[in-house]
Amino acid sequence: MSSIIEIISDLKFSRHELRESIDGLSEQEMNTLELYPGWTVRDLLVHVIGWDERVLQSLPLLLANRADEIEPVDADDYNQQSLAKWQGKSLAEIQSAMFDTQYKVIQQIQVMDHMEIDKRRERHGRIVTIRSYVINIIMEHDRQHAAEIIAWRANLGDDIDPKTVRETLRVSRNKFRATVEELDEATLIKKGMIEKWSIKDVIGHIADWERLSLQAAEHIYDADSPPPMLLAHNRDELTMMMAAQRDLKTLPVDLRYMRYMHDEWDTFVAKLKPDDWSKRGSYPRGGGGTIADLVLSLAHHYDEHLGEIEAALGK
Repeated sequence: MSSIIEIISDLKFSRHELRESIDGLSEQEMNTLELYPGWTVRDLLVHVIGWDERVLQSLPLLLANRADEIEPVDADDYNQQSLAKWQGKSLAEIQSAMFDTQYKVIQQIQVMDHMEIDKRRERHGRIVTIRSYVINIIMEHDRQHAAEIIAWRANLGDDIDPKTVRETLRVSRNKFRATVEELDEATLIKKGMIEKWSIKDVIGHIADWERLSLQAAEHIYDADSPPPMLLAHNRDELTMMMAAQRDLKTLPVDLRYMRYMHDEWDTFVAKLKPDDWSKRGSYPRGGGGTIADLVLSLAHHYDEHLGEIEAALGK
């Protein structure tokens, strides 16, 4: 029989397998794409948390030989209650909770007498043990869902059209450049055009994030290249720091910097083979996904700031 230490190790490993199965998926993929009919990866993670929470309610009753007090639930209804409870929560909060609830389960198990693990208890006329009713089910549950996600992921990326992705970036980038390059210097450097920023600040900001995103893309493309700086928790602070540094640069320098980053991205994209577009890794802004999605995020970044500039100009 497994020791308590071995059981805890197995529980951690099965949850790690589940966590590994979602590594590299983008927030958009986890929040919107269907894993099963009507269910996203986000929904599945909430489902796992919900059943962990039921374990936390059931374990004390099992240990107190009050297994008959564990009320039966309709699985579909219980899943819907869990989804409703976590509605509006961020994906980061859900992923954190997936480990928090398991940690609480492990805390209860690690203080048990080992004999309690296989002690036979009766629940509504059925003989159960903590091993059969809790431990084995948690591990099988995690591994089953990990395997399902891995199988589902095998088909992701089949619909990536590199030509469309390249064209989307080209169009968004050219619209942005056409707008800012026709403006006079006084308009470009005027502070307060976009909140506290000038349009010049926006130009430098976009180029800075293109540089960081290119580092991430290079690492996704070739794992031997330097890993990117991951900025999920301090990106606002870094954005302001980079803006302060660029404030010391002249307008011509920022415009050359933007064009330089365009050339660097064009060089990178030109070397990608069809299968490269679906390679996955971490993004500098947090989360992760495919190279294709990272390129599309650049296009979105241009569109977002172009909208702000046009609004400031009254267009």
